[in-house]
Amino acid sequence: MSAKVSLARIADAFENWHLRAALASASGEDIGEDQPLNNVDPLNGVIGLGYTSTNRRWGSEFIITAAQGKDESDIATDSDHFASGGYGVIDLLFNMNPIDRLMVNIGLFNLTNRQYIRWIDTVGIGNDAPLRFTQPGFNASVSARIDF
Repeated sequence: MSAKVSLARIADAFENWHLRAALASASGEDIGEDQPLNNVDPLNGVIGLGYTSTNRRWGSEFIITAAQGKDESDIATDSDHFASGGYGVIDLLFNMNPIDRLMVNIGLFNLTNRQYIRWIDTVGIGNDAPLRFTQPGFNASVSARIDF
């Protein structure tokens, strides 16, 4: 489930602000084996608060992504997976159109420098060296797009 809502519906002062949210939840079981399905991700969600300038030349978004951990009871007993902890990360995105046909994007990701492993990345890594599969700590990116 996902949605994007303009906050101008609340008050004119929020005309250029928007709220974005997504939530995913699934469950499943191998009925024949009476085992949980390992390819089912735990509950996860994203919420973002964004602003776009009136002239639409620049904007920014503050995003929080969170995922529930995976319990041992939700992992098949014959699996190489290990129980992964839940996590939450914060990102900050900027975009600008300094001139026509040029878009510049700047992203600051995992602002809290959180060390975490996504459930989907635990396939077959076993318990010997799970830290090799953690997501990057704080990182940044800059990109530009020129339209011809």
